[in-house]
Amino acid sequence: MTILINFFASIRLTIGLLVASIVLVFLATLDQQNWGVWHVQDAYFESWGVLYPLSAQAKLHFPLPGGFLLGTLLVVNLLTAHFRYYRPGWQRVGISLIHAGLVMLLIGGFAIAHYQDEAAMVIPEGESRNFTEAFRECELVVIDTTDAKQDRVTAFSESMLTDGLPPQTIEGVRVEVLNFYPNAALQPVAQNPNLKPLQLKNPAGVAQRAPLGLQPVATSYDDNRPNNPVAIVRLSQGSEVAEIAASLQFQEIMGGQRVTVGNKSWEISVRRQRDYLPFAIELRKFTHDRYPGTDIPKRFASDITLRENNQGTEFTISMNQPLRHGGLTFYQSSFGESNGKSATVLQVVRNPADWMPYVAVAVMSLGLLLHFILRLIRFLNERRSVVALLCALLATPAAFGQANPSLRNELSSELGRLPVQWNGRVIPVDILAANTLLQIRGRRTVALDETDRVIFGKPRTLWTESDKVLVASRRPSVPENVLLSIQQRPIQLKGSELTATEWLAETCFRPWIARHLKVFRVDHIGAQALLGRPNGDTKWYSWDEILTHVDAVSLASKTASERAQPTRDAFDRAVLNLDAAARAYAATSLTFIPPDLPPEITPSQEYLAWLSSLQKAAQEIETLRKKDPTSRGFDPQLQEVIRQLIERYRDISKQGTVGIVPRSGKNTWSKLGDALLEVTEGIPLDKPAVVPNYALLAESWRTGDDTIAHKSLSDLTTLLVIPETSRVLAESNFARLQPFYWILISYLVILLAILVHWTTGVAKIHRYCVIAGWTVFALHTAAILARMLIHGYAPVTNLYGSTIFVAWGAALLGLLLESTWRNGLGVAAAAAAGFGSLILAHNLALSGEDALESVRAVLDSNFWLSTHVTIVTLGYSAMFVAGMLATFHLIGRLLPRYTEETAQRLAPAAYGILAFATIASFIGTMLGGIWADQSWGRFWGWDPKENGALLIVLWCAVALHARWGKLVDREGFMQLLVFGNIVTAWSWFGTNLLGVGLHSYGFTEAGFMYLAYFVLSQLAIIALGWLPAANRPKQHA
Repeated sequence: MTILINFFASIRLTIGLLVASIVLVFLATLDQQNWGVWHVQDAYFESWGVLYPLSAQAKLHFPLPGGFLLGTLLVVNLLTAHFRYYRPGWQRVGISLIHAGLVMLLIGGFAIAHYQDEAAMVIPEGESRNFTEAFRECELVVIDTTDAKQDRVTAFSESMLTDGLPPQTIEGVRVEVLNFYPNAALQPVAQNPNLKPLQLKNPAGVAQRAPLGLQPVATSYDDNRPNNPVAIVRLSQGSEVAEIAASLQFQEIMGGQRVTVGNKSWEISVRRQRDYLPFAIELRKFTHDRYPGTDIPKRFASDITLRENNQGTEFTISMNQPLRHGGLTFYQSSFGESNGKSATVLQVVRNPADWMPYVAVAVMSLGLLLHFILRLIRFLNERRSVVALLCALLATPAAFGQANPSLRNELSSELGRLPVQWNGRVIPVDILAANTLLQIRGRRTVALDETDRVIFGKPRTLWTESDKVLVASRRPSVPENVLLSIQQRPIQLKGSELTATEWLAETCFRPWIARHLKVFRVDHIGAQALLGRPNGDTKWYSWDEILTHVDAVSLASKTASERAQPTRDAFDRAVLNLDAAARAYAATSLTFIPPDLPPEITPSQEYLAWLSSLQKAAQEIETLRKKDPTSRGFDPQLQEVIRQLIERYRDISKQGTVGIVPRSGKNTWSKLGDALLEVTEGIPLDKPAVVPNYALLAESWRTGDDTIAHKSLSDLTTLLVIPETSRVLAESNFARLQPFYWILISYLVILLAILVHWTTGVAKIHRYCVIAGWTVFALHTAAILARMLIHGYAPVTNLYGSTIFVAWGAALLGLLLESTWRNGLGVAAAAAAGFGSLILAHNLALSGEDALESVRAVLDSNFWLSTHVTIVTLGYSAMFVAGMLATFHLIGRLLPRYTEETAQRLAPAAYGILAFATIASFIGTMLGGIWADQSWGRFWGWDPKENGALLIVLWCAVALHARWGKLVDREGFMQLLVFGNIVTAWSWFGTNLLGVGLHSYGFTEAGFMYLAYFVLSQLAIIALGWLPAANRPKQHA
């Protein structure tokens, strides 16, 4: 018995169970690609065991313990260890609370898995519902509709149908389910001749009108491709027989199928399983707000009336604001249409154990804080200077001066500050230009080669003889109209580059020039072949070359888009990216003036023709009406001119994506085409001079008349003064300053300098590095605060925001360590982690995505963004810093100059940072569970991103228990910390590669190789721990 107790109380068993849990979570998350989130939850986490992988076609399977088994063993292990080794004392209170909370959390997980029910309630506007419908389970319903006042409903659950329902007698009529298919294609044979025809005796319902075909299909576990259960039902009384083929798809399209048997009227259907409520909910109004000009959801809300006991109570259910009533919680989940009316989709949750995770999280968090905070307090008391420095740092003001106008061409600088509306936000023009260029070429500028600098940057009259030879040999077919336009106004270059705003101006104002600039980057040789360059002699292409081969590109893009994302190869991705870049170019070119105007026709001339045609038409109509009041006709030739212009402006409106004219009282700005068409609709423009001023700017830009251009820009600046003006200017200045890029460079310089210090031993270099480190960190803090003020949200709202915040947190931890050690390791860790994370941020920014993008409805909560997201991100920072310190140790131990004293100071610091990472990761992850519970009624849904966060917590627990149990020496503990970098990288980025789950965002399959390289580098560092040390034996951590 003692042996058994010792086994179950063993810390080795604890670590074994934690590692087994990590393996289960990781493999289950991978399998979610094939089986979806909810099926994997059922098979892996809510089971006692599972064979991995789930696919029956796999050649090799191996057993895994299920979540229930691991959870049960962990509870037994915790309880046995507690009673076996517990000794009263304040020092153990923290550990006891942690373990008690964990036991409660695991028991709560069991209870929720068994007793929580989730369903949906779909309510069209103006209607009410008193029942919920299951998401996946169905039922066969046989309804006696003979009595006009009351229906008699008999329902059979899907499980009864699957097990084989025996014949039933209802009101004297025999009901038999001849066959039941959990998923099948059921259609009229005329629509799908490949289906096997159904042989029905005296067919009724749909089968009576058209012969049906049926083909069983494998069960789907993808919520985007729901199953279509089919039941073949026979109703009979004596010799009277009718057979019906009922399916969920038929029911949702046309309702139940009617038949008469035994002098009674029946309705047969397969529908989603219903649960009737003692009250009804009526939807008065559904609100679906989007960010202007986009489909990005800003707010979902359902104004409902709860009717119970002849009384009505009004509520509003919206994202993060559920309704709780009668033991149920109603969450705003989605929306749709029903019979042409807007409909809300509410998620309805019944969870009698919903309080358990909250209590468990509170107990565990308190235990973690009690266990680790006392050591932190002692640390800070001994080093009061660190505390004072930290307080001073947090008081650093966030102030940025405006960018120096002399750095940019003055005209493009003024244009770049003008506000436009794009992607649901009001932004400066230079942000629009930079993001478009990033999508097209992965750079914020357009670099011109020597030939193009001559052609586009010099008037022809200034060409030298060598210039003429160069152009004649490399680009002899430059159109004459391009050279004449360049003679009037050469493209303004900054060195050899064209700024983003200059490029946008040329694209909109002088498209016949811009179409010859090589702005498109195409790396894949197959995509290059589509553009007529099969030899791959260049990766840069012009809009003119794209248009020449647009049919080939469109066909290849269409073919690639029809393939499922996991099956797309590098060529498919390349042509899809090229197609997206071409569409972005075309849409952006429609921003300020109508496209395709030849140089000899100005926008003002077209507008004048448009307005004069409308005025002349109105005059003719008025004259004709005086003669004949019923007349509406006028000159057919004039009608044709107006019709062509209307079609042209409708096309511009349809293809354009940028709003340029604000409208009072409305969130959506008018795009160019809309502003021109609103004249015909009698809609008064709030700022009618905006479009003409852009036309005047375009004309002066073409002719090189900077005086008129400045006047137009000045007038536009005055016209476009809006409430967001100060924020737009701040964002423009922030983007031009590029603070995170210069902070990245600064971290790199500090890292190189500290390496010089270690090499030379010069003390002054170390001192300067520490000062520089805190200075750069202060600037980093100010940059984040400025970004927050511009955006109006917490620092982390997307993947880009998380990278700059991880860099900030890692730098802070490293500098605090440096204040204690004073040997350069802390500042090196700060600089290395800051540099690495900001490099990642820099590359994410090159994708062309909006770094300050509009926040989705479900995320639009500053409280949760400031708590859950920020704390989790700090956990990432701590994990990487701990891994960085471990890397320093594993590399340093191989060097003769690395001292035992340094190692003895580094190991406890790494342990302390791991403890902080554990607290931050656990509390942040649990706060995420609470947010999820408040948003859609599920504390834990085993989403890939949630699983990744859990892996970090589990790995922290493995490393801590291995150290506490003395199962690893110092080198082994450091190896565990480096492996923690892999776990964190997978949680942070790898889970997004799967493309499944609610949190799949911000990363593509192109990131797989970078993640793989990082994993290999960390494994190589771990392997260094098995090499013999240079000058000392291994020590315990």
